[in-house]
Parts: sequence; structure tokens; C-alpha cells
Amino acid sequence: MVLHDYIMAGHLRNKRLNRGLRIFRFYRTLGRRSEGNEGNEGKGDTMLAKVLSCAINGLEGMLVEVEVDIANGIPAFTVVGLGDTAVQESRERVRAAIRNSGLSFPTRRITVNLAPADVRKAGPAYDLSIAVGVLLASEQIAGDVSRSVFIGELSLDGTLRHTDGVLPMVAVAREQAIDTVYVPYEDAAEAALVEDLTIVPVRTLADLVAHATGERPLQSYLPEHAFDYDEVTYPVDFQDVRGQEHVKRALEIAAAGAHNVLMTGTPGAGKTMMARALMSILPPMTLDEALEVTKIYSVSGQLPRDTPLVRQRPFCAPHHTTSLAGLVGGGGAAGCGQGWSPWPTGGCCSWMSCRSLAPSWKSCANPWKTAS
Repeated sequence: MVLHDYIMAGHLRNKRLNRGLRIFRFYRTLGRRSEGNEGNEGKGDTMLAKVLSCAINGLEGMLVEVEVDIANGIPAFTVVGLGDTAVQESRERVRAAIRNSGLSFPTRRITVNLAPADVRKAGPAYDLSIAVGVLLASEQIAGDVSRSVFIGELSLDGTLRHTDGVLPMVAVAREQAIDTVYVPYEDAAEAALVEDLTIVPVRTLADLVAHATGERPLQSYLPEHAFDYDEVTYPVDFQDVRGQEHVKRALEIAAAGAHNVLMTGTPGAGKTMMARALMSILPPMTLDEALEVTKIYSVSGQLPRDTPLVRQRPFCAPHHTTSLAGLVGGGGAAGCGQGWSPWPTGGCCSWMSCRSLAPSWKSCANPWKTAS
């Protein structure tokens, strides 16, 4: 029994020594390779790539410079620049998307910096720009991307998914004199609302690589529908309301002069219905107003996929128990509240049973600005 234990202990000792020896040889070989390549760094090898993307700050967009550095060392993939969990998880999405697109993911030390580093980055919109940066730094593609912006979330097979907030991102790209913006295919109609830009819809990462190499150039997106006032319809039309002549007269005055309206009455008298009908007699939104409303819908993730441009004036009816933060928005990452719609473009907001201010206050319709 003692001899058996002695033999087993010696066997385990030898296994540990062999494992340690293999690890030592691996790192020694890796170090020699690094020393041998030190003199070649910066002499023709593309170790650093810079790609432009966009971030959302409140309701406005801002340019983000994605810097990708590939160096010799222990294989690693690090993303810095104050990114949230979705940004950190982009490492796995980008790695899988590159491999499943028939490309090679470099097994070296990769560092990605999202500049400016003091601005919080949220969401998966940086996936495409990080992937392009990795491919540029590893010399799998080549080209001048200093005048281009890349926006989009990558799936594991390399397909680009829908991304919220595309419109304000594209708008800031135009302000910064960017020429071309690459967006997911289903977001091209929304991005094309911004004029004087070349919008290139991308379905997959492989398609973008083929475009960069010149094998299959991608076509820029051309808008199919122009801005048309005649298509605007509302669920409740003011002309269909029967009776309530004194209320209708008050709403007409409010719509003409941009006044607030305070409606009181018993439940079921038609206060909310009249507030909804007010939208149909307000003047149509201009293109700038429609773009501003669409921008808010896009950032909040409420923009319908089949409606790239919101033409209807927004209407909201928050409950009387809604808190101040829920009404006007806020939080660590500033977001829209339930009462955001009337502020920028003259929508209508109706508060039901607002008992905290007055027992008889039942509904407030505001065609242009917030209630005072």
C-alpha cells in the first residue's frame, strides 16, 4: 500500500513538472517571436486602424473614433473607453461574425479604444466599426475610411441587425462633413432622411468586405417616398365629433393661438376623445418638425420599421399616478418620459384624473407646448 502511494505521488509530480515545462516553453517561444518582430513594427505593418462610429448623447448624436491596435503578445481582446455591458459583449459578437464570414480573426493582442474615453458608450451600434477596424489592422481589407461612418449591430453569422438612434447618428455625421455612412439594410430608409449624404445599406459583414475589395460593390440607397402632407391621418377626426360645441370652440381657439386648454367633466363625457381630435385640426408638421419627432422615436426605440418618417403629431396620455421622472424622463442615462411628445414639435398631451393638482382637473390638451 505504501509503495503504491509512493508511485502515484511520483506520477502526479512528473505530470505537474511536464505541464509547467510546456507552459515555460510556450512563453519562451512567444517572447522570442515578439523580440524578433520588434524591429519590424512600424515598417510597413499596419498595426493600428481608426474607424468612425456614432454614439447617442441624450437625443443628439456624436462621433466616436474607434481605434484598433493589434500587437504581439498573449492573445486577448480588450475594449476600453467607458463602454457598458453591451459594448463589452461586442468582443464575442465581432469574433464570431468575422470567423463565420469566411475571414480570419487574428490570434494576437487586440486593444480597442472608443474615443472620447470620458463619454459613456451604450448599445451594440459599435459592432460593425470594431469589426472593420480589426480587418483593417490585420490587413485583410484596405482603404481610406476617414470620411466614412459605420453603424450597426452584428449577429454571430455576420448579419447586421436593426439599430436604434440611426437618424441622429446620421445627422451628426452630416454636420461633421462625413461623406458616406454604412448602416444596416433595414435602417437605410431612416438614414436616407438626412440629405447630402451617401447612405450605403449593408446586409452582412461579408458583403461589406466584398465591397471594400471591389468584388461586389454595394449600391447607395435612394429614397422611394418623398415628404407628402396628404398622407397624414389621425384615428379621431375633429369633423366627426357630434355635439360638444363649446368644447370644440375652445379647442379651435387653442389650436389657432397655441393656448393650453383645461377640460373638466364627469368620466365618459368625452374629454380624452376631444383631446385626440385636436390633433386633426393642427397644421401639418414641417419637414424639420417631422425629423425632430422621428429622431425622438428612433432614440427611444419606438419608430415603426415600416415608417421611416413620422408625419403625425404625437399624442400622449400618461396616468395621473405617473411620477415626475416618468413624465419628463431622466435617470443615469437620460431617457424620454411619457410626456416628451408635445415638447419639440407641438404635439398633444392629456393628463387623466390629475388629482394632485385639482379634484376636478380631468384632461389638459396642449397643442404646442407644455402645460403651465
